[in-house]
This record gives sequence, structure tokens and C-alpha cells, in this order.
Amino acid sequence: SNELAERYWKLVEINGMPITAAEMEGEAHLVFKAFDGRFYGNTGCNSFFGQYEISDGQNIAFSQAGSTRMMCANMAVEDQMLQLFGQTIVYELNNTQLLFKDSTGKEVAKFELGKKK
Repeated sequence: SNELAERYWKLVEINGMPITAAEMEGEAHLVFKAFDGRFYGNTGCNSFFGQYEISDGQNIAFSQAGSTRMMCANMAVEDQMLQLFGQTIVYELNNTQLLFKDSTGKEVAKFELGKKK
């Protein structure tokens, strides 16, 4: 098990852009499963899923990511969120806030601990 698993992480910022619920059709979020190395969530429009592995303490490697393919009013958040799963992410957990950084140390996403809807 790990400190990220079985929690509902609500996306609040991506690549420096705040997420405002008004623009979204649903709540963008991410959930890591504790046991089978799976993750799933929603971009605010489409559902996504895949496998993840945590190594060296704070590196998350995503693989086999897929998503449903509905058209959405706001594709910008979706495109950027799905891009996260194509790279290795370094994460930082501060209480109820989860930060994703890319390999250069640039912050690419910010999540807050939320409640399952």
C-alpha cells in the first residue's frame, strides 16, 4: 500500500491553470488503487484508467493508460490531464495536497484530497 492509494484526489490546477468547476461537465479527479496497481479517474468529461508503479519513493510511472472518447466542451483540461500519464511523475504530498512535477522539477498538476461524489 502507499500514501496515495484509496483516496479521492480532486484536480485543482494543471500546468499553472486553475480548474474552475463551471467550465467542467464533471469533477476532474484521480484515484490510485492500493492492491492491483491500477489507477482511474475522470478528466471532467471522460473516464480514464491504467496501471501505475511507484518507485524510488516518489516516482510514479504510468502505463497502459486509456480513456473513453466523448466530445467535451472543454478539451484543454482533458488533453493536459491525459498527457500526465505519458510521463514519469515525481510527486510530493503535503497533508491534503498532492503535487505532480515533471522530470525537470516543474509543477504540472495540483490535486486536493476530496470526497467521492
